[in-house]
Amino acid sequence: MTQALDVLACGSVTAIGLDAFQTAAAFRAGIAGFRNAISRTPPQEPLRAAKVPARRALRRTPEEWLVRLASRSIREAAVYRPLIGHTGLLLVLPEAVRNHPALASNGAEGILDAVGSAVGTPHSVRALASEGGAGISVALSSARDLLVRGAVDSCLVAAVDSLLNGRDVSRLLDTARMLEPETPQGLVPGEGSACILVALPGRYPGAFARILGIGSATERDVVAGPRYSQGRGFAAALEAAVTDARMPESSVSFRISTVNGERYATWESMFYSTRFYRTRRERLPVWYTASRVGEMGAASGALALALAALSIAGGYAPGPCAMCESASESGLRAACLVGPALDAPVPPFRPEEGAYRRVLGLLHA
Repeated sequence: MTQALDVLACGSVTAIGLDAFQTAAAFRAGIAGFRNAISRTPPQEPLRAAKVPARRALRRTPEEWLVRLASRSIREAAVYRPLIGHTGLLLVLPEAVRNHPALASNGAEGILDAVGSAVGTPHSVRALASEGGAGISVALSSARDLLVRGAVDSCLVAAVDSLLNGRDVSRLLDTARMLEPETPQGLVPGEGSACILVALPGRYPGAFARILGIGSATERDVVAGPRYSQGRGFAAALEAAVTDARMPESSVSFRISTVNGERYATWESMFYSTRFYRTRRERLPVWYTASRVGEMGAASGALALALAALSIAGGYAPGPCAMCESASESGLRAACLVGPALDAPVPPFRPEEGAYRRVLGLLHA
């Protein structure tokens, strides 16, 4: 089996919670963070968005806001689990095709340096993955390589984004992709950050989840193109994830998807899910992150992983293995298979007891 990764801690900042546990609890309770947050010239109605509650002074510039969001989730993960040894920091940022205003002045490297300074903890390795929501697969693959080579003992993999800026809002409105009365099949923009702390299995005790497989692929028919996606890129990413984990497709108990409600993403989801999930099941629950926190862009993939890890560790997940599916506007597609950590206590999966034991058997094989 390709090297798995233990999840030791996590952190997040979203419209429904200022830390990972608040976000997970609110998500489980069905609380949505939508409100009329984007004002427009009358008589036009304000647009709904998932906005992180914060003072105006913290949003002086787009770059400063992203740095504050990212550093908060990173500090949360580091506080919950202080580690001994060399720690790497990998940061996922918006893809270049979006021309995010936060990257205009100092670029991605400037944000990485600012985040590192704000966190205040020295990191042996710092790296970027400016790939959007699916960049989580690139970051995790890089983290796994660093850990296997012994360059670091643990890795903080963080992601941050905000679509609540004039450039993204104008772009989404001009292409009829944002939810408004004239566009009922549109997305709700959001913002936030998420971070997970990973290490090799057995390196540190007390892991509460395990990343079993990572997969990625490229979709040729992107959202800005002339054609709808047929889901071939996502299907390839999902197949790569289960191959990486050396586990069958039938081991997936539930899905966490970043499908954001717009027509393109909904059609793509319909195609790739029928291409890949072929095992007969009584049910296959799907959690949609955007239904609670909106479209979080680059942060959506990392948030899906954090929600999967916390739900599996907490024993309220629909089953023991989650497939986290995330997409980027540039065409990158990512899939990550998350399961229980072998040294963690067995959660009370009453309806899925047999499935949980079966997954443990696959992991030990």
